[in-house]
Amino acid sequence: MKRIKLGEIIERLIHGGTPSLANESFWIGNIPWITGADFVNQKVVNIRRYISAKALKFTATNLIAEGDLLLVTRTGVGKMAIAPCDIAISQDITGITFDQNAADTEFMYYLLQGKTDHFLALNQGTSINGITREDLLNLEIEIPSKQEQIKIVDVASTNMAVSAILLLTSSSLRRWGEFRKNGVHLSWEDSSKRSSRGGAQTAKMNLQ
Repeated sequence: MKRIKLGEIIERLIHGGTPSLANESFWIGNIPWITGADFVNQKVVNIRRYISAKALKFTATNLIAEGDLLLVTRTGVGKMAIAPCDIAISQDITGITFDQNAADTEFMYYLLQGKTDHFLALNQGTSINGITREDLLNLEIEIPSKQEQIKIVDVASTNMAVSAILLLTSSSLRRWGEFRKNGVHLSWEDSSKRSSRGGAQTAKMNLQ
């Protein structure tokens, strides 16, 4: 586990824009274009608008590659998703391409969700509407090796318990050092057995 600034593992930050609504030719095309309003439960589910290649060429919008991280840095700060396809973005969103030698994008997607409160605090603590490029580049995080990141994501993709752990603070994430030894074993406890009021099943992670 090492402590770094986010900028150390970012290859590119890509900003977006909105093509002029007055130019109809910009809005007749097949390139998906999204704003912060299109994020639901940390995913891009429904794409409402499409733009043309002309709009992509002559306006401030940019195309984010499938699989890169989408982070809302203005209206709706803290929303994020992994790009489900090559997708154009508004000025609300920043596309992040990570250095694939150092960071797994899906791992960073989980990890940065745990920084949502931090992003919101930055947004509220400044006169600028949103979080800045410098805010992102200077964000301090702790991450394991790329190999360990991939192991974590492999488990997280099928176990909500592990996904939840990844949303915790970096100090909690240090517990993932156990991956170097025996991996992660999950057990489930039914909270109804511990409460007369019953309830949903609760996930508990055991590191052995």
